[in-house]
Amino acid sequence: MQALLQAKAGVGITDNGGSTALQLAAQNGDKACIQLLLGAGSPTSSKNQFGWDALHEAAYNGRTGAVVLILEAGADPNTRDSDGKTAIMKASQMGRTQTVGGLLMGNADPLLEDIP
Repeated sequence: MQALLQAKAGVGITDNGGSTALQLAAQNGDKACIQLLLGAGSPTSSKNQFGWDALHEAAYNGRTGAVVLILEAGADPNTRDSDGKTAIMKASQMGRTQTVGGLLMGNADPLLEDIP
């Protein structure tokens, strides 16, 4: 990853589903890769075809460390996906209690209502 970034590979390039490298790193909980991508200016707000950003990916998959890094980089903890769901809703849906705690520490609003 570092070699690609040094070669000026675009951090905003997406796969066929619209996911960026940051979203894929968040999905897998690869904290070192997340730090490299954030340091290279990868936006936390890019969304894939489902409206998921890196925070949604990390939260859904229970990647608490990734959630913390993405929130520290300035991600909006209350952004919604295409179905109107926030990252804390995704984490709750999957029973990721530790991740829910990380989102709460990052100012995610637990009182936002689901938008169908």
